[in-house]
Amino acid sequence: MDHFKRFNDTAGHVAGDACLKGIAACLAGTFPEKGVTVARLGGEEFALLAPDAPPETMLAIGERARAAVEAMAWAHPGRSDGASVVTISVGVASVVPGPGLQAADLLRVADAALYESKNSGRNAVTGRPALPLPDRIRPPLRAVSDLIASGQELPFGMIPDFHRGYRNSSIVLQNIATGAQP
Repeated sequence: MDHFKRFNDTAGHVAGDACLKGIAACLAGTFPEKGVTVARLGGEEFALLAPDAPPETMLAIGERARAAVEAMAWAHPGRSDGASVVTISVGVASVVPGPGLQAADLLRVADAALYESKNSGRNAVTGRPALPLPDRIRPPLRAVSDLIASGQELPFGMIPDFHRGYRNSSIVLQNIATGAQP
């Protein structure tokens, strides 16, 4: 969420929590189809997981998410940049099978794309080229996506270990591909 700290400082933490729940509901309602899983990682961090989606689809998913949150027209009393509603900045990172990539690398790339969106004025979607994903990482990431999609509660620590060290992110999009090169 863009300017989340300002929102919390101005409207209060109860309103901030309500807004985050509203964003989560909006994102879940925006992606009811199978194949896109919405998860809150913590703070104002969300992830949209879309296994097998090509990079261009991930950019479209990011734009749908951005537009849906803006269309909620949720008042943002702490904005000082001329906008009056809650918006999000989106960073998109895609992966394809390959050697050497760590899960933290994917988040680092998505986080860099996210900050490019924020630095370009916020309320934007920025993507990064597809990265190789080694076979040894793909199954655990797919397991996280499958657990979330099935509505099961995740084992303690499964997600925090996945995103450790990435604070102040609004949304991280990840594409967990299973074989096809983009």
